[in-house]
Amino acid sequence: MGKTWLAGVCLALAGGVAAGQEAPDSVRMEGGQVLVRFRTMTVLLDPSGDAASMPPVDLVLLRGCGERQRAWLARQTLDRSVVVAAGRPCAAELRGQGVRRAQVLGLWGAYALRRGAVSVRLTVMPGAGPRAAAWLGDAAPEDAAQDQSLGVMLDFSDGAHGALRLYAGGDADDVDLAAIPQRFPGADLAVVRRDGEPLLGAVETRRDGSRVMRMVALAPDAAYRIPAARAAGAKPR
Repeated sequence: MGKTWLAGVCLALAGGVAAGQEAPDSVRMEGGQVLVRFRTMTVLLDPSGDAASMPPVDLVLLRGCGERQRAWLARQTLDRSVVVAAGRPCAAELRGQGVRRAQVLGLWGAYALRRGAVSVRLTVMPGAGPRAAAWLGDAAPEDAAQDQSLGVMLDFSDGAHGALRLYAGGDADDVDLAAIPQRFPGADLAVVRRDGEPLLGAVETRRDGSRVMRMVALAPDAAYRIPAARAAGAKPR
């Protein structure tokens, strides 16, 4: 596996899991959206109208209600059991469109979803964008529905020894990416955006104990298989 360092961020090419293959504990990117699977729980991050279809999911996380998200929503008939979590302006719009389980996420608020023994807890925080707090506040700016600057920490657990912590954020440059391991000490993975496209990063621990962000480059329609040690809550060295 080749590696290149840019502004403290390690870039690596991962073969991943090909489309159509079983990929438990994995991250897949398709059509600008991100699908995270942990055990039997599946979460869709930032769905996009560019994606061909939506696989079965338990939770949809919407960090904004831009044109791409609206295009996606217009094409979906969500199952009653699917929860759609979003900031206040977006959640209100979702309910107006008939989404039955729209969950409002407020700044520093948390929401937990359980499916059998597997659970995920969402905690909302300001992202890299300066308007994140306003986007989630009571007095949202007029263009708040277009803003995707908030950050959300997703804590997965299987109720036994398996755990995974993933940070989902907005646009980030190399400096922002390199700072994630220090800003979020418990994070295992991070999904951020650059020019609207998702980027996947895996936090690794060096021999000297320092933690760095390794960006993962996936082949089209391939999935990143989360290492067993990482999915068990251990920090690989």
